Amino acid sequence: MAASSVRFFETRKREVRDNKGGKGFNFNNYRYLSVINQLTQIKLLRRVEKGEQGPYLILDQFSNACLIHELNTNLHERQAAFQNALELIRGQVPRILYPQPDDAWPRIVKILPHFMSLLEIVGYAEPRIKANLEFAEMLVDIGGSTLLAHGRTSEAKLVCERAEELLQDDGDCPNATTQADILTMLGLSTDMCGLSERNKGKLMREKCFQIRQVQWDALPEHDRTIEDEKLMWNANIDKACSFRQLDRVKEVEAICKKSIKDCQRWGSEEEHPNEFARYYSLNAYVHLHKGETNKAYDDINHAYGLISRGSPDSLAASRYKSNLANIMFLQGDREQAIREHGKMLDFRIRECGEDSVLVLQSRLNIGVMHYLMLEFSKARQHFLAILHSATHAYWFLEYYTKAEYYLAQTLKAEKKDPMEVDDFEVRAKATADEALRREHSNISKEYRGYKDYAFLCDYLVPWECRLESLFKAIKIEDPKG
Repeated sequence: MAASSVRFFETRKREVRDNKGGKGFNFNNYRYLSVINQLTQIKLLRRVEKGEQGPYLILDQFSNACLIHELNTNLHERQAAFQNALELIRGQVPRILYPQPDDAWPRIVKILPHFMSLLEIVGYAEPRIKANLEFAEMLVDIGGSTLLAHGRTSEAKLVCERAEELLQDDGDCPNATTQADILTMLGLSTDMCGLSERNKGKLMREKCFQIRQVQWDALPEHDRTIEDEKLMWNANIDKACSFRQLDRVKEVEAICKKSIKDCQRWGSEEEHPNEFARYYSLNAYVHLHKGETNKAYDDINHAYGLISRGSPDSLAASRYKSNLANIMFLQGDREQAIREHGKMLDFRIRECGEDSVLVLQSRLNIGVMHYLMLEFSKARQHFLAILHSATHAYWFLEYYTKAEYYLAQTLKAEKKDPMEVDDFEVRAKATADEALRREHSNISKEYRGYKDYAFLCDYLVPWECRLESLFKAIKIEDPKG
């Protein structure tokens, strides 16, 4: 059986080598079909039909292990096979840092199982496979940009951390650009995580900014371009995003003041929409904490308009729209805010799947809004959906804790079983207390002085899901009284 498996692999490898001109595999090749037939007859290979993805072949684990064992005895052949696999996968993945174009996702879904298999093999092969810079870059593109854009935060972190390990394992000096790209993705992932990852994200982004600054300073003045400067500029804006999560308003405001001057020096909003949109989004946060809700609404609405030009239904645009809907709610346009969040929830489920962090953020916002509007049965449905998702997805405890706390308050308002209410509430409060105790910043110490757990649970989750604390920041009346 092992010999048949190896013959299958050798045939595939020759097909890759013989078709580098871009024509793909020759599936009419007699040798290829003959080996497939043999493996199918002895139940080592099976054909799977799966909708739009088309048919594909699955080799059983034993045969796979035989192939790897055979390759481990011939390191030159193994390295060549690794490079062939890398080239096939890389052909489907664009070299764009963030965000990936929306049409990249359907292609990546098809090759993701092969990508994850390759990553696993690199991890446990002995002797180690020399995973080159190209592989590390591909990890960032697939694991960072694409998975992260679709709210697959846990998987994105795992893949980017593996890329970081590969750079550290490299005997040569690590590539600074790729190292900064990895830190960018890891930093972005912490914006979707809870309190436990927040300080790590800030440190990653500070390190990334230092790398970008060194690279910029090393460039001769006549070789510097706006695109080079944007790398450093975005790294600084990323720092502001971490400060926003940490409620460090003054630091965010200082970066905003500098960043808008850079944008205006480069040119118009039409020429640089992404950068202007990032500025306006952060500046809206500053306005909110000054109690300037109308200015905050204008800025975030303008940011959404810039980012949605040409792609109003993109995932990137949905993040700006989510913040816009939250400010609508704060201003009193509550029914419209819930409708907008409902549209985004449907869109995110369709694009990302039920257990995406983006979907869970939408559910949390909608659930809290319904609760504040005293629409308890609607609120309960969303909180229960969140807790159900958490049972089968690797998820962040802080989101779960806030959903559990609000579910307890909802059940209490509905006069449900007191024992069930206590179970949810006691567990949520204990988890919140422990999370704040473990996080040693001055702001966490300040939060620990409050006994309002709705406020405390807000700080556990990202800024995009903090409605109660924004009510307090802008000193307007809580709609639930």
